[in-house]
Amino acid sequence: MNIRLRKRELKEKGRYALYLDIYAYQKQWQENLKFYLESDKGILPFVR
Repeated sequence: MNIRLRKRELKEKGRYALYLDIYAYQKQWQENLKFYLESDKGILPFVR
């Protein structure tokens, strides 16, 4: 997938901001999950 083309398409449709929000949320969730799995206590310090 051409990321640059994809961003341009989404921006033209007015969904670029939404796409970035979803991407940022998923990335944060993955980081939280990784920290949770690696943590001995099993507690998530960054819960939305």
